[in-house]
Amino acid sequence: MRTLLPLVFLLSTSLNAQTTFAPIGAKWTYKQGSCCGPDTNLMVIEATSDTIIQGRTFSKLQVSEGWFGCHEFVQFFSGSNDSLFYFDPDSEQSHLLFRWDAIIGESWSTPVEQSGYPDTLDWTVMDTSHVVVDGLWLRTLEVNVESRQWMLFSYGGAITERLGASGAPFTWILGFCDGETFQGLRCYEDPDISWLNPQFQQCDLSVGMDDAITATTFLIRPTVATTGEPIQVIAPRGTITVLDASGRLVHQRSIKGQGSFDLDTPGTYLVRFTTPEGDPTHQRIVVR
Repeated sequence: MRTLLPLVFLLSTSLNAQTTFAPIGAKWTYKQGSCCGPDTNLMVIEATSDTIIQGRTFSKLQVSEGWFGCHEFVQFFSGSNDSLFYFDPDSEQSHLLFRWDAIIGESWSTPVEQSGYPDTLDWTVMDTSHVVVDGLWLRTLEVNVESRQWMLFSYGGAITERLGASGAPFTWILGFCDGETFQGLRCYEDPDISWLNPQFQQCDLSVGMDDAITATTFLIRPTVATTGEPIQVIAPRGTITVLDASGRLVHQRSIKGQGSFDLDTPGTYLVRFTTPEGDPTHQRIVVR
């Protein structure tokens, strides 16, 4: 068992013992990029209030900065025991998103929909761990996620209580859309704790070397590809490493300027660029 970097949230099938998903004032700041806009932007999501829906208490999230296009923005989350539920206003139903007390090998399913396209996401726990932030013990799951209908996709990887997911915030993406992507959780803060991603010098955008490499020099297109489709990479001199959702190495090569690779198995992958000095930058991609 290993300690993993932070990411999302949960609660059990009993709807009676409700717990707080996120306190009012909680704020997640993501690095965001788009194929059709600036190379760098911030997506800021805040927990603004609690609301009662069908007799249950939900945390309401609002976007205070950034934009959604390809991604669905899910506003309402509720915790019960060790599971996290989201409320779908279209179906007027609550659906299980995560089982926080799941053990390695356990799985569950989540029905999702976006822009009239329905799908089902199947989650499998690959590993479990925890992280301590400001003295609080937060549970972490390493998950693999698969789309049944190959329409909507979510990012696998590490998911941590309160902090959320590093790759994309509480959401899924249209498989045929190549718009904005979420390129890392920069920081999380609430009245009790604050966490800064060690890859970034500060929560806000800066002109530091790390940001310059990540935002403008290391680029991947497309971030949602079909099997066998060339995936273009632009980066300074360094090494490209591609890992599947289980952490298995599937591709590695040196790069200086630009190059390409393709993947023949559908799924979610982590592309890591490492400079000669050992500084890493990450980008998740989906192959359908």
